[in-house]
Amino acid sequence: EVVKGEVYFNADTDVMIVVYVDDIVATGPEPAVRKALAIINKKVQMDPPTVLKKYLWCYHSFVCKNGVLSYEIQMHNYRSLACREFEEESGRKLQPADTPYAPTVTPERLDHLVSHPGRFAGTCAHHLMKLLYGARMARLEIIVAITRLARKISKWTLDCDRRLERLFDFLGSHIKLSLCGSFSPEDWDTVEIHAW
Repeated sequence: EVVKGEVYFNADTDVMIVVYVDDIVATGPEPAVRKALAIINKKVQMDPPTVLKKYLWCYHSFVCKNGVLSYEIQMHNYRSLACREFEEESGRKLQPADTPYAPTVTPERLDHLVSHPGRFAGTCAHHLMKLLYGARMARLEIIVAITRLARKISKWTLDCDRRLERLFDFLGSHIKLSLCGSFSPEDWDTVEIHAW
């Protein structure tokens, strides 16, 4: 059954397969996954299956210890590239920042900033959508800052420039943060997945 786009799910085997360009990612009971991939391999030449390590700029790490599965997703290289690209366009080095939100300015200063078009008006969508992908995959704490700015893409101002610079400053200051979690078999009866 096709779930959506290039996502396939077989309810009889509990195997889900995602096809993206030249990557095939499969999940489910290991024997069933191996059998499904062997069937695909009869029609499509592919490398032998391996445990997921890198997929769409995301590096995945799995460790099982004492029955507890720990998981990490990191996108350090992706974020470093985004930061370098922004530094080149802006002509400024990223500054240390403890929060992705720009400091409050006086009402007079804010009036000036919101009444003038921003310098990144032509490229803000590119920068924000690049950051949003990385945030959705491995840096959930910056999604709100990104989406608040994304509302302004069609009416970009100098204040938006200031907020975008601060967002990149924060990201550059915390480039090595990763998304981590763990799961114990003892949680199996109570776990609920609310989002992917």
